[in-house]
Amino acid sequence: MKHPAPWLIIGGLLQAAAGVCGALVPPLGFDTRSPVWWTVFLALMHVPQAAGFFLLARSPQAVPSAAGRMGLWTTAMAVAAFVPAELTALVSADAAGTVFAIVTPVAGLGLLVAGAATVRRGHRPGAGRFVPLIAGLYVFVVLIPSLAAFGPVAAVLAIAGWGVCFALLGAAVHERLPEPR
Repeated sequence: MKHPAPWLIIGGLLQAAAGVCGALVPPLGFDTRSPVWWTVFLALMHVPQAAGFFLLARSPQAVPSAAGRMGLWTTAMAVAAFVPAELTALVSADAAGTVFAIVTPVAGLGLLVAGAATVRRGHRPGAGRFVPLIAGLYVFVVLIPSLAAFGPVAAVLAIAGWGVCFALLGAAVHERLPEPR
C-alpha cells in the first residue's frame, strides 16, 4: 500500500482501541505493570502510523508548502521514534517516559505546522483541511494536560483520542489524495 490513508486509519484505530483497553483493564495501562506482549503491541501499533506519515510527507499533493511538508516529515520522524520508546519501557519506564516527553510535543508541533499550511492555503476542500491542525492542537490542549494532571485513565483515554485524530487524518487524506501509481 503506497497510499498513506490506510496506514493512518489502521494505526489510529489501533491506538484508539489500545487506549480504551488500557482504561478498562488497568494492568494493560501504559506503565511498568504492563505485560511484555502488551508493550510489544504498543510498539507495533506505531508502525502503521509512522508508515502513513512518511508516505504522506513524500506525497507532493499532501501539503502545498515547504513548511507544511517539513511539518509532516517532523511528525513522521517523531511518530517513528514512538516504536523504540515503547520498547524502552521494557527496560526502564523512566527512560521511555523521557523519550515520549520529547517526541510527543515534536509530533504535535509538526502537525501544527502542516495543519497551518493546509488551512492557510485552503488546500483541502471542506472540513478535512482542518484535521491536521486539530490533531496538532490536540497534543497541547488535551493530550499533554491529561498526561500531566488527570490520572492514568484520563491519560490513556487522551492517547486513544489522539489515535482517533490519526484515523480522521487518514480519512481526510483518502478523500483528497489520488492513488499513487
